[in-house]
Amino acid sequence: MGVSLLILAGWASARAQAVDGQRAWGGANDIFDFPVGARAMAMGGAYVASADDPFALYWNPAALQNVQHMSLGIYYTNLPAGTQYSYLAYAHPTLFIGTFSVGVLSLNTPDIDIYDDQYPIKLGSLTYGRTLFLFGYGYRPLSWCSIGSTVKVERANLPGYPDPVSGAVHSLSESALGADFGLLLTPKFSTPFLSDLSLGLNIQNAVQRSIRAVENRESTPRTMRFGLGKTIRLGSEGSGIHVALEYDKTATIPGQMRMGLEYAYQGTLALRTGLYGDQLTIGGGAQVAGIAFDYSYWSGSDALLTGSHRMSVILNIGKGRERRLAEYQEREAQRIEQELAVKRQEERAQAIVSGSSRARVLFARNDFTGAYAAIIKVLFYDVTGNDPDLEDARKLQEQINSALSEQRKREEADILARNEEEMRIKRNNLQIEQHYQKALNAFSLEDFQEALAECDRALAIDSTSERVQLLRKNSDEQLRRKIMNLAERARQLQLQDRGYDAITLYNQARLLARGIPDIETFLAGQISTIESRLSREDLMRRAKSQEMNQNWAEAASLYREALRYDANNQSLRERFEEANARANAREMPMPDDVREIYRKGVNAYGQHKYDEAVQYFEQARKLQPLNKNILKALDSARENLQKQNSTQGNQTRGR
Repeated sequence: MGVSLLILAGWASARAQAVDGQRAWGGANDIFDFPVGARAMAMGGAYVASADDPFALYWNPAALQNVQHMSLGIYYTNLPAGTQYSYLAYAHPTLFIGTFSVGVLSLNTPDIDIYDDQYPIKLGSLTYGRTLFLFGYGYRPLSWCSIGSTVKVERANLPGYPDPVSGAVHSLSESALGADFGLLLTPKFSTPFLSDLSLGLNIQNAVQRSIRAVENRESTPRTMRFGLGKTIRLGSEGSGIHVALEYDKTATIPGQMRMGLEYAYQGTLALRTGLYGDQLTIGGGAQVAGIAFDYSYWSGSDALLTGSHRMSVILNIGKGRERRLAEYQEREAQRIEQELAVKRQEERAQAIVSGSSRARVLFARNDFTGAYAAIIKVLFYDVTGNDPDLEDARKLQEQINSALSEQRKREEADILARNEEEMRIKRNNLQIEQHYQKALNAFSLEDFQEALAECDRALAIDSTSERVQLLRKNSDEQLRRKIMNLAERARQLQLQDRGYDAITLYNQARLLARGIPDIETFLAGQISTIESRLSREDLMRRAKSQEMNQNWAEAASLYREALRYDANNQSLRERFEEANARANAREMPMPDDVREIYRKGVNAYGQHKYDEAVQYFEQARKLQPLNKNILKALDSARENLQKQNSTQGNQTRGR
């Protein structure tokens, strides 16, 4: 063919021999099997469960979630035959939506001499270049599980065939698409032996690339990498030993074990060693001012007959993910606390004003027990006992106490006036007073059920006690009012479609209404109604979501289920019929009468008379409800009519 790739052929042959002898990185068919990152190479390539830097984009995209800083990873090395191999990647961890990463991996052999195969004439020189663009994403759906994927786009610049007339040789360019998938498990074990354990899996070339290799076309082999990592923490933070094991299996070669060991000191210095097959690897690293420098001595397949020195650099930018998250959570906590403080202050001011006003009204009506209960609620906010805002409330309490004392004295005087029952009245009065005080305290604490019980005990002794009767009446009124307030709040929540909150309040009201059959029955009915509605609304919500995604069959099924709870709901039935029609719609010919109506709708649509267009398309749909073209036209006309009405409304408001 007239092309002599002397340098490239020599290097490729040497690499193939190294692969056969050492079973190198994933097989001889993928030109990008050479590892990247001095840290990974120093640890014998056992990196699928240990990656925590931008090189995770290459080794295991799920491990991108281990990257704490926005960081840039750089790696460069010279391979045999003048070949240059480089890697550049950027990782961007977010707080809540995972980690994004982009990178480029380049292999380039320049100045390949091209000779005529009949005459020893040099025709020129070309460059053999392969570039792999990587786009990765890692996400942690669970606290102990991360998943990720890397999409690979390969671009190859290959030597072509010589021109039969001029003899000139031109390069050929070709592209290929592939993908990796990764998984990382970090189970939270409490035992020291199993803590800080990670399990990693990377399916490299899960989507295989297919591209020309000089004269033949190759497909990248699929490689399974499974590994585990275990960190043993020592002393101060950032110090410890990390052990890594990995098993690699490629379809074209037997499986191989990788082992690595790393000692880190206070997060700044590290010593590493590993075993890749029968090759010993060593290296180290240092981190200064957010920049990590890593070194490894490598004698793997790409080093051929001699060892080589490899270095990589990682630039960490800004604050780490954990620190940014902690700062975000702290800001949120401060914001919530400020909002709560303002709300508590507003509630306090409102409670003081309304409570004092109610106490004065009750006192004016000689309802001293009600006034006492109201003023006690106000003085609950008097934490120091001398709050100037509550000076009037304290004076009102003294007046109420004095009135209660006078009322109590009058009742006692009336009882003592009954000479023949004096002793019995005194005993009864003492018991009544005890029950009354308990009832009064329960009333002030809004335990109206207990207040009623104590009043009933007092009235069982003397049914004529006015203050007990009044207290019982107030307790009963307050209990019913409390029940009705809870029911009203539940109803308001029900109107706001907050059914679960409404059920909670209705259940609280039921506990208070024990022994009041009519109210208990009413509340039970309300709870039953809400529970049925919640089931229907959940189905409606899911159906509307499916409509938005145009999953008409699923939407129709959900509407059909919702009709079981509300069979007479005409609007719901119409939504079901419309979703069902779209789920079964298809292309079909139109009869003449349908076509005529459809044509009128199209003409109105073209004249921007969308309301008329909707009417015509609705008529056509009634004649052919499953015609996909009619349904599409109807949806478009409705959408434009809505936009037209919205624009006109804005213009009217603008005037």
